[in-house]
Amino acid sequence: MTASKHMAQLSEPHSISAERDKKSISMPVLALLMVGIFWGALILVFCIPVHLMKNNLLASEQIMESESAYPISYTTGISYDNFTVSIMLDEAATRSGNPIGDSVEARYYFDADIISTIAHSINGETNVSYSRYWHGYLVFLKPLLLFFNVREIRLILQTALLVLLGLASIAFYRRWGAHGIFYAAALLLSMGLFGAADAAATLPIFSSFAIAAIGCFVLAWRDGWSDYDLRRLFFVIGAVTVYFDFLDNPVITLGLPLCVVLLLKYRSCKPRNLAMTLVQAILFWGLGYGILWVAKWILAAIVLGPSAFGDAVSQLLFRTGATNIDGMPQTSASSAIAKNIAVVGKLAPLMGILLAVMVACVLAAALRARGKQRAQIIALGCGVFLVAILPFAWYCGASNHSDIHAGFLTYRDLIVTLCALLTGVSEGGILLCGQKSHMPESGTAER
Repeated sequence: MTASKHMAQLSEPHSISAERDKKSISMPVLALLMVGIFWGALILVFCIPVHLMKNNLLASEQIMESESAYPISYTTGISYDNFTVSIMLDEAATRSGNPIGDSVEARYYFDADIISTIAHSINGETNVSYSRYWHGYLVFLKPLLLFFNVREIRLILQTALLVLLGLASIAFYRRWGAHGIFYAAALLLSMGLFGAADAAATLPIFSSFAIAAIGCFVLAWRDGWSDYDLRRLFFVIGAVTVYFDFLDNPVITLGLPLCVVLLLKYRSCKPRNLAMTLVQAILFWGLGYGILWVAKWILAAIVLGPSAFGDAVSQLLFRTGATNIDGMPQTSASSAIAKNIAVVGKLAPLMGILLAVMVACVLAAALRARGKQRAQIIALGCGVFLVAILPFAWYCGASNHSDIHAGFLTYRDLIVTLCALLTGVSEGGILLCGQKSHMPESGTAER
């Protein structure tokens, strides 16, 4: 009787999991559902008459002309990307009378003076197709252009990011009490030292920052994250990232939420299971990002013809450094890493110091602990290191893109490294001081 009762107790989680699996949407169906929602939203915004946006589009063009293609930030001294902003505004100004085709093709007018081409797009003149990206930012950009010019939209986006970071900080405090203040400080310092508030006002950069902040908020706010839940969440985060982000800083949407997962999980599961949780989150983020991106290429091939898929593949090979285009400089992973580190200046040695401090704190705390707790503390340090190297893995995988755009764009991926190290130092310090972190266990304690 006792054995039967024990077996029934062991089987109960499986029953709950099986029942949940039956009620949940399967991953392929989820992917198809997201493709439908993504495309449908773009079709809707391309139904907005361009003449209603005309005044704000032309005013935006004048603002951009006064600033130049790469204006210098007054806080960091680093250039901001008005070149890409101009392309985004041109796409918003596109009108052909066919919202289905426009939503897939994303045409715009290009010439050497890209920041002065919006009038051409308003008049229906286009000469470039940008079908390999989703351009999901148009879902909020086109409606905003009905009421605001680009300068006003920048202020709205900047304010939105500050609100999202505030909400994430509140969620950290709600989850971990006083210790949550340290984790919130790690997030805010990493964002602030890289000029996130300024950067968020740049239209193409805003999306990745906002998605990362939302991911941190959701993870800290909700209770009881199982590995099953985390796989689906990170799949959705990856998919949403490839929809909105213009290949600017997508790895931020993976790395910053992973810092939260690490804090939620390292005390509530075995080190081996913690490693599996982190690796699965990375894998499913990659699947969401990759599957939804390829889905856009397939969609473009169906609507526009097979050549659209071939163009997307050739650009992917170029951006990853697998092939090169005549006239373009040769790039490499080592060059991409070196250039991005060079851009951050004094933050590079700071991150080196933080790494040393984090390792020292974790090792000292582990030596003071025993048994299971020691293994968990070491797992924490390894997890922090894994998250911290994600930007460098991205630089290696997208070496061409990361090399060419290091000076004004991809260096911000190192926000992940700084946040992970600051989080590791904070938690290591708490452990070393002999204080017990207020971390409610999430999911099954010993899976």
